[in-house]
Amino acid sequence: MSIPTLVKRCFLPALVSLLAACGDDAGSPSDDADTGERGAAAATLVLATDPGNAVTVAQVRKAKNGDKVVVVGRVQEIVRGFAAFRLADQSLEYCAQHNKEDTCPTPWDYCCVPPAKVKANLIFVEARDADGKPIRATKLPGLRPVDLVAIKGTVERDARGNVTIVSSGWYRRERPEFAHTVRWPQ
Repeated sequence: MSIPTLVKRCFLPALVSLLAACGDDAGSPSDDADTGERGAAAATLVLATDPGNAVTVAQVRKAKNGDKVVVVGRVQEIVRGFAAFRLADQSLEYCAQHNKEDTCPTPWDYCCVPPAKVKANLIFVEARDADGKPIRATKLPGLRPVDLVAIKGTVERDARGNVTIVSSGWYRRERPEFAHTVRWPQ
């Protein structure tokens, strides 16, 4: 599957959902890795140590195609079925950032931030196999929305200027606490 195809199938529908108001997703987070081949591939992407000095999502959006980077940001939305997710600049405030008991049904999202500002501060992160194909995974070990992560990878730009980090791994730096009643997306 090519990047434009993956973007059409995964990124664009996710972007449409971002532009909607707070949703009502159900589910619970899991730090458990998949079993089998898909889980093994995704598990190898978890870095044992922090990759060090990192630039922001806003800075990476200005990087050149092919630049090797370490970028830090918050997981915005995980793409179902792939080792891929959108990464938001940590300067954006998610709904429950200052109120852990926020009553919004999706306190990890950015529905209180103008959609244009969110869009301008997102990049796509994708892990690929040795053949350059997106790695399939039903879960990403240890990741959920708004986790602060450092990602090691290479900048890739498409013809439209969309930025993707082809990731060789990530390290979770922080996991925000939420009310116990939060229902996480699956």
